[in-house]
Amino acid sequence: MKKVVIIGTGFSAPIGIPVMRGFFCKMQEKYDDPFSGSKGHEDSISPNKIEDHKLFGNVLNAWQEWKRRKSPVEPDDLEDFCSDISASQDLRQDTMYAIGRLCELCMHKEGNKGLAGLWGSFYREFAKDIGKVRDGMTVISFNYDLLLDQAFLQEGYLPDYRLLEKNVRHVNEDQKQGKSILLLKPHGSMNWLICDDLSCQTITLKWQKEGSKDCPGNWPTGPEPPEGHTSKSNLRFLMVPPEKDKQEKTTKEWLGPVNAAVEEKLKDAQEIFFLGWSAPDTDKELLQLLQETLVNCQHAYVVNRVTEIDDVRGLMDRFYYISACRFPITLYLGQTLGDVSVYSRSGWRETLLEDAL
Repeated sequence: MKKVVIIGTGFSAPIGIPVMRGFFCKMQEKYDDPFSGSKGHEDSISPNKIEDHKLFGNVLNAWQEWKRRKSPVEPDDLEDFCSDISASQDLRQDTMYAIGRLCELCMHKEGNKGLAGLWGSFYREFAKDIGKVRDGMTVISFNYDLLLDQAFLQEGYLPDYRLLEKNVRHVNEDQKQGKSILLLKPHGSMNWLICDDLSCQTITLKWQKEGSKDCPGNWPTGPEPPEGHTSKSNLRFLMVPPEKDKQEKTTKEWLGPVNAAVEEKLKDAQEIFFLGWSAPDTDKELLQLLQETLVNCQHAYVVNRVTEIDDVRGLMDRFYYISACRFPITLYLGQTLGDVSVYSRSGWRETLLEDAL
């Protein structure tokens, strides 16, 4: 049975990584906390230091100004904010760096006391289970963070990102070890970096197999020196900005091989699991892609936390649009089975592992 697991922000939310709504409140919390690690990268190997605390302050100030100017319905919505600042390249880059840095801060045990239980009982356990059925399994993650990447590495599996290998420069290649497992990230990743020179065809890919049973052991996200690139300034994340249309042409060109692999695996999928992704209306391009490509799908499983009845109805409508009534959909919703972090008691795990040896 060929299976695809699609992961959204609800997969990372239980451990404290912010979702689109509530992002700036989490950022403000880290900015105000003198022990959060937002004061800068003392150990950075780059000569071009970035003052994290100052950069966080600049982005937060821009957000406050945006709120005053726009009076948005959802004032703490990262997607709305990024859609509105798309014309400001500097602010856009600062915001993307802040996103990556905030994810990294939330993955360190010094700033996240809730890591220990969930890291072992859910993330590493999930990575181990995926490994058991890896020959027929593809994982597609819309998240930038490295929670699953690190869980795979710690369990002895090496993420195969399907980047164009001839353009990749590996950092810490001695830690690139394990049995291959397909992990596709069509929105980019915190360990993929490019430079601002559009003629440069190099992607820097960072590996770091570390951590413990209690912690992902994620490494600092930047600033990264431009070694192997034509730029003289710091590298930047290869991540599609979280805008409503997600149309940044330059970034999407880099991600062409990844997107091609996504389409191929969706067309082959016989079962699909949606973990923590609620098929939002803003992901119109992706919703249409799923409707067009899931031609061999026999069953879909939606695992999410939804408490309001209107949200449940809207969620069902969006997923039924994807299925076009071609295959049944089983919902696991609520505070128990629907919470992906309550993994040992989640009925969908048995279905996921049906083909395990």
